[in-house]
Amino acid sequence: MSNHDVLSEEEIEIHLDNLPLWSLNENHIVKELATSNFVSAIGLLNSVAVLAETHNHHPDRKSTSELQSRGHLVC
Repeated sequence: MSNHDVLSEEEIEIHLDNLPLWSLNENHIVKELATSNFVSAIGLLNSVAVLAETHNHHPDRKSTSELQSRGHLVC
């Protein structure tokens, strides 16, 4: 699959069966992660940034508080 192929909702659901704690919410694949403090939340976001850059995919991300980091991957 190329970087530009878009999966159907059915294909996404099949793949999500193998990804615990991830779900399809509107047009996003979502997983919420809680961290113990602000520094951990920023560390998590930085780790996601490095991985995303490696795969040339830049998901929406949102830090909702100092104790929680939430990432959305657009599908």
